[in-house]
Amino acid sequence: IDSLLPGPLVDQGSLLIDSEDDLLLAYKDKLYRYNESSKDYEAIEGKDFEAFRNQYTHLHQGQRSELIWVGTQSAGLYQWNRKENTLVPFAGPFAELQLNSPRILCSYEDRQGNLWVGTADGLHKIDLVANSVLVYSKENGLPNNFINGLLSEGDSCLWISTDNGLSRMDLKQGRITNFTKKDGLPANEFNRISFFRSRNGRMYFGGLNGVTAFYPGPEY
Repeated sequence: IDSLLPGPLVDQGSLLIDSEDDLLLAYKDKLYRYNESSKDYEAIEGKDFEAFRNQYTHLHQGQRSELIWVGTQSAGLYQWNRKENTLVPFAGPFAELQLNSPRILCSYEDRQGNLWVGTADGLHKIDLVANSVLVYSKENGLPNNFINGLLSEGDSCLWISTDNGLSRMDLKQGRITNFTKKDGLPANEFNRISFFRSRNGRMYFGGLNGVTAFYPGPEY
């Protein structure tokens, strides 16, 4: 990134290949699109983007809505409509929907129309139809409230990395199974911006003592 974009480096940002096969980059307070012709990143222009004054943390395109959900460091979650070129607050301090924390670490929109948002204080399930919020935390089974990453296991489960372990949430039953060093993890604390699911279904979560990689098994 230091050879592509100006300014000092920060350990923050997100890459996304959208449904139009565009490579998008969120870094600091700018959104960029990679131009294949010029082999360079071009800043997204428009009044909403020029007026934005926060740090971007995460990008995710919804499966149903095809909207791009934009996480920020301290301004909550934004909704990016590429067709209309708009960027508007969706949940957080500048929106009607409120979150436990304005710091967004990750997000995932499932096929049922729910938006899962990982924050510095709990995992939020937002019903995009009812416009309601349900929060999961230590009180209902998670090992820690700081959510670093989210990966889906099909339509049935979510894997959640936190500051104190890895969790598997059964979306149908709401059951949460937690994993720690006692179960073979190299460390309990996971890192931000360090989760990935490959095309063959293998999951990767980066932590303080290396990367945890696995294929979700049927026994869970």
